[in-house]
Amino acid sequence: MIRLVRENRAPEVDRGCLDEAVGLQVDVESDARVVREDGPNNGRSHEGARMERGDADLGKDELIDDDSVRFERYQRLQRYVGWSDDDATIVVLLRPVLTPSFDAVIRDFYDRIMAFSETRDAITEGEAQVARLMVTLRQWLDELLSGPYDAGYVSRRWQIGRRHVQIGLEQSFVAAAMSRLRQNVVRGLHAAFRSSAEVRAAISPSNAEEGLERSVIALNRLFDLELAIVEWAYREEFTRRDQQIQRMATLGQVAGGIAHELRNPLNVIKTSVYFLQNAKQLTDEKRAEHLARIERQVDLANDVISAITQFARIAAPEKRVIDLRASLPEWVENHCLSGNVERVFHLETVPGLLGDPRQLQIAVGNIVRNACEAMSSGGQLILTLRKSVGGLELLIADTGHGIPAEQLKRITEPWYSTKARGAGLGLAITKAILEKHDALLHVTSEMGAGSKFSLRFPAHVLVD
Repeated sequence: MIRLVRENRAPEVDRGCLDEAVGLQVDVESDARVVREDGPNNGRSHEGARMERGDADLGKDELIDDDSVRFERYQRLQRYVGWSDDDATIVVLLRPVLTPSFDAVIRDFYDRIMAFSETRDAITEGEAQVARLMVTLRQWLDELLSGPYDAGYVSRRWQIGRRHVQIGLEQSFVAAAMSRLRQNVVRGLHAAFRSSAEVRAAISPSNAEEGLERSVIALNRLFDLELAIVEWAYREEFTRRDQQIQRMATLGQVAGGIAHELRNPLNVIKTSVYFLQNAKQLTDEKRAEHLARIERQVDLANDVISAITQFARIAAPEKRVIDLRASLPEWVENHCLSGNVERVFHLETVPGLLGDPRQLQIAVGNIVRNACEAMSSGGQLILTLRKSVGGLELLIADTGHGIPAEQLKRITEPWYSTKARGAGLGLAITKAILEKHDALLHVTSEMGAGSKFSLRFPAHVLVD
């Protein structure tokens, strides 16, 4: 008779080389806070503060750096798949039954990896690496079937998914590799059940068939949880790396924009300085002309730097109730300096707007300034303030030359400008400010007829 002994702790595992399902090593030093109770499903009944949110956000994308928070989510996943203390007990009792099949499972696993280029490329050191990793896969299987399924366990398994991204393995092959492990482990259980009366009796002395069914269910739940951890970690690491790439791309865009915007005034300054230093017959008129030119270019460079600083440091709004109907005429006069543009106001009485008046004046001012500059030969600037379904709308229209369709799609991008002089940050700042006020910006334009900017504020920012 095989005597199955329930183990209260996992065997010693080399945490510096846990297998990662494709056969690469991970250095794991977990200092996770472990919440434990007696039994193989240690910590299962622990409920953290985050658990009060319920299970509705089980699949929500979050970037989490706290092992205890990961463990709490793992507990929710356990409940989702129906994992119980009985399942944990069954799995631990199955370990000595399944261990004899590990050699075949491991050989099949790496034979399959080496048979496909998509996974074979992860093996960079040939047969020596495979031999080493076959040992670590055995350790991985030992811990899988031993528990305890606590925070430390989740943290170690977490590293597996992260490493898959680091080596560039496609996620679909990660899932396929886990599926093959699952199939072979379950196949090993069936084989042991068929070949050994002792195994059948050990699984369930009274009803072996029922015991086998319960054992397969427990194994499948465990592999479901394992795959959930790996895919969750994979997704988070992929998201983290994608965000890093986007930040680097943005940094490159910003650096290129700064260089472009500052190079022109610097070149003009350099030219004027060279003239002032080398002119043989420098008149007072010429000196004054070039000094004025240098001053203008310094002011232009300063404007670029101010715009960059403003864009980078849009603070949280300091909100108070704003009377838009009273404020808009003043905001327009502050930003439309053209004397041949007619200002037309259609301003309804609307509820107060809870917002930052300084920021909103900048947002509106950027639109107004662009509109007035688009009407250098004169025209009408028309502001309409009215209630709308779900809030209120501010419509700013001009009778200028319009914006081409190919440019309209990009006008709120940082550094995009159609002007000979301009940092291309004005409408990007406007969009960022409106987003901080939960408002939407919609732009339409017709060549030769003008443009319309619609600013839509939701009802929850309105105050009666």
